Amino acid sequence: MRILGGAFMVAAVVSLALWAITSRDTSDDGDTTVLSAQTSTTLADATTTTIDRALADAQASDDCLATWPKRSRTLQVLAFDAPVDDPDLVDTVASAGIGALFLRNAPGDNLKEAVTAWRASGGDVPPFIAVDEEGGTVQYLEPLVGDLASARSIAAEGNVAAARATYSAVATQAADLGVDLVFAPDVDTTDATAGAIGTRSYGDDPAVVVQFAQAAIDAWSNAGVLPTLKHFPGHGHVSGDSHDAPVVGPTLEELRARDLLAFEPLLADDVAVMVGHIVIPDVTGDKPASLSEEMIRGLLRYEYRFDGLVITDALSMGAIAQSYTLPEASVEALKAGNDLLLLGSNDPADVDAVAEAIETAVETGTVPENRLNEAIRRVLTAKGIDPCTSRPAAAGPESATTVPVEAIDPYGPIGTTAAP
Repeated sequence: MRILGGAFMVAAVVSLALWAITSRDTSDDGDTTVLSAQTSTTLADATTTTIDRALADAQASDDCLATWPKRSRTLQVLAFDAPVDDPDLVDTVASAGIGALFLRNAPGDNLKEAVTAWRASGGDVPPFIAVDEEGGTVQYLEPLVGDLASARSIAAEGNVAAARATYSAVATQAADLGVDLVFAPDVDTTDATAGAIGTRSYGDDPAVVVQFAQAAIDAWSNAGVLPTLKHFPGHGHVSGDSHDAPVVGPTLEELRARDLLAFEPLLADDVAVMVGHIVIPDVTGDKPASLSEEMIRGLLRYEYRFDGLVITDALSMGAIAQSYTLPEASVEALKAGNDLLLLGSNDPADVDAVAEAIETAVETGTVPENRLNEAIRRVLTAKGIDPCTSRPAAAGPESATTVPVEAIDPYGPIGTTAAP
C-alpha cells in the first residue's frame, strides 16, 4: 500500500473541493451554479478521512520499525557500491541488512547466482539490486545482455516503438539476473555530445526527451524493475562535471523553461528520482541540489507533488567530496529529504561510519526521527515490503519493545499554502 504524504493528500482533495465549489455554468443564460453545502461537506470529510488514514498507516509502520534494531533501520537508507568480483565482501554487507547493492566492476557469468545469494542474505528484507544501464557509455550489464545504444543514438532513429522494444529486451534480461532498481533513464536535456552528460541525453528538445524516456520507463517497469529519472533538476546545462568538482546550473526560471519540462510529465508512482549535485543559486544557495531541502522538499515534493523514492547521486563525487566528508554529506542528504543515499563507496567501514553519523544526528535532533522513518518507509514501499510482517535477517527475533514515533505532516501543518 502506498503511503502518501499528508500535504499531498490535503492539497489534492482540497484543490478538488475548491475547483468544484467555484466552478460555474457557462451556458448562454448566464446562470451560475455552485455545489451544495452537502457536497462541500462531503469533500471536506473525505479530506479529513484520507489524511487520518495516511497518518494512521504511517504511525503503524513506524511502530513496527521501532521493534527493529536501530542499525537495521539505518542501513535501509544506504546503498553500497558492491564489487561483484569480491562476492564474500558483498555478502557480508548484504547480511548486515543494507538497503541497496549498486553492482560495480565487470560482471561474470555467475552474477545471477551471486545476486540470488545476496538477496537471500537480507532475509525477508532483501537489498535492492541496482545497476547503471542507460546504454552507450553507461552500461554495466553489456557482457551479459548485449550492447545497448546511447540515448542520443536511440532518439536519432526517431522510432519510439522500436526504442521501447530495445529497452524491453535489456530490461527483461536484467530482471532475470535479479536487478530490481535501475539508474536510468537520463532525463537531462542537452545538445552537447561530450561532457558529463553528452550522448547520455536524448537531446535538447524536452518533448523528445519525454517520448523516449517514457519508452524506457515502460520497458523497465513492465519487467518489474524500478526506473530512476536523473539528474533532477537537470544536469544538461551546467558549468562542468559534478564527478570532478562543484558545478553551477541555470536559474530556476531557465530550468522551468527547458530542463524541468522533461522531468515534470514523467514524475509518477512508477519511477524514482535521482537528485544531482548541482548548485542552483537562487534556490539552493551555495549547496548542491542533492543536499538542499528547498530543492527536494520544496520543488520536487511540494510543487511537483512527487511522493516516490528520492535517491542521491553518488556522495563520493567531487562536487560533494571537496566540501563534505561522506558521513557529513550523508546526514545532510537525509535531512534534505533524500530516501536512499548512494554512498559511492565499496568500503564497509564507510557504511559503518555513515550509519553511526546518521544515528547520532537522529539522537541529537539534527535529523528528526520522523524524517529517517519517512525515508525507510519509502524504501520499503518501493520494495513492496511491509515492516509489520517482514524483518531483516540481521534483526533477529521480534522485540516486545515498541517506541512510539510521532507521525506528522512532513510539509507543515494542514492549511499551509506556501512552499517550505
